[in-house]
Amino acid sequence: MPSKQGEVRQRRIKTLSKPTHYPVMETNGKEYTVKEIQKHEIRSSKVAAIGRSAILIVIGLAFGALLVTIAGRLDWVEGWLLAGALMTYMVVGALVGITRDPELIEERGSAIKNAQGLEKAILLFVFTLCAMIIVVAALDAGRFGWSVMPTAIKIVGWLLVIPGLALPIWVGIVNTYASAVIRVQQDRGHHVIKGGPYRYVRHPMYVGMVLLGIGIPLSLGSWWALIPGLMWSITFVLRAAQEDSILQRDLPGYADYARQVRYRLMPGIW
Repeated sequence: MPSKQGEVRQRRIKTLSKPTHYPVMETNGKEYTVKEIQKHEIRSSKVAAIGRSAILIVIGLAFGALLVTIAGRLDWVEGWLLAGALMTYMVVGALVGITRDPELIEERGSAIKNAQGLEKAILLFVFTLCAMIIVVAALDAGRFGWSVMPTAIKIVGWLLVIPGLALPIWVGIVNTYASAVIRVQQDRGHHVIKGGPYRYVRHPMYVGMVLLGIGIPLSLGSWWALIPGLMWSITFVLRAAQEDSILQRDLPGYADYARQVRYRLMPGIW
């Protein structure tokens, strides 16, 4: 059947007589070399990555604004520090993704958009817990002062927040398959990643999330925010167990990797 007008039609691939030329593809009545089409796809991928990265940066700004607004004061140092840290994380993560792996940003964005069933419910639950941590901490430590926390504990919180933010960026650099949902990405040639933080634990992204669930409430000085924070951390521990089971079953080579790197999240423990 003939295709609709304007749709991409690939009617033939042929090699020109001169070996220095590239194969030619006919699209919408025009001929393009494969190299030209590949360049166009790369540009399109980067444009999409920039768009999705801009959305992430806006979300980071929104969380920072929410934190300070709910606190109801402009002199809350801990709140401003965390807002700045989250903003820095979003910008650095976006720049790394756009320059090194725009396909990963596209994958994560598409996965979130198209999530169904249990995966969608888990994503909504995690997002809700994130918002609860921010809201409770802002009301507690920022506005009403329900919690009294020593400065030393807040420093411990920051010692958890910094690696908690750094690990996901490191993961994004070395693992192009770090999707937002659990799936074996056969469409992208999914294979086992063994470099970077994956030399030490099998789920370093989730290590970062667990650290943030505990570190953010402490860095802000809120004991009450530890309630949703611990729920957040426990969710990612369970998520690591779920993902590990699926990858051992469905991803070729992962079972061998699991025998080489024994620990999921915590070296020497689990």
